[in-house]
Amino acid sequence: MARLSEQTCLENLKANICGYSFSPTFHKLTPAYICRDCNVISNAILNASPNPEESLFPDFLFDGGFIEHFTVSASKKTRKGEKFRQEEEETNKIWDESFQEEKLQFEQSDFSPNTMNLSVNGKDFSGFTYEDYSGSFRKNWEKHIKSLSQYEGDKTTGIFLVDYQGGLLIEMQNDEFIGFYKLSRDRQLLQYLYDYKDLLKYVIFIASQYCEFISLEEIPDLLNNLPEKIVFEEGNMKKRHILTSLDF
Repeated sequence: MARLSEQTCLENLKANICGYSFSPTFHKLTPAYICRDCNVISNAILNASPNPEESLFPDFLFDGGFIEHFTVSASKKTRKGEKFRQEEEETNKIWDESFQEEKLQFEQSDFSPNTMNLSVNGKDFSGFTYEDYSGSFRKNWEKHIKSLSQYEGDKTTGIFLVDYQGGLLIEMQNDEFIGFYKLSRDRQLLQYLYDYKDLLKYVIFIASQYCEFISLEEIPDLLNNLPEKIVFEEGNMKKRHILTSLDF
């Protein structure tokens, strides 16, 4: 069986294609289909199921192909892993300890009907750069391409599902803010991906609330329509923790 994070990512994609979900982990995505045969990739996602061999490539299988999931980040890497992940884990630990203390204080306090206590903690994460992101993308892509080269199953419709984690990069053009990072606007990585068009059919790129379905064969059309002088500047991320206590 696929690991929980991979399964959650795929189930969320399925729910967005279907248009509804009762899952507490569901979050709405804004899709962009950059492919002529949208039904092919949609049906592949809807019919995909976890690989019964959990430790083996790929993560998901469907009749006629596979889906392999991996994460990328624009955070700087250290010997202990991504700097963002380390800071996030430390912050969550502090917030969890604070939550337990405040919960205990509330339970031991005098009853005061119809009152509410609100506690808000915040943390800003910065240092997300295009250089770190590009390095993370290429390293993880090539790692999974190597696994693909050893795979003996059906490769007719191969899909890599790339899950972006952390603060979003900022797209700028002529010193003007255009929006947040999208793979379909990244000339360097699109040219890089096109070299793998004979090995894969599609790449699905998820970042925050945005999702792109890109056909590798159609990348030249994307490149021809991309404006010049696009740059991706450093991004950041804000995380908030809210504790509400109510007396009725």
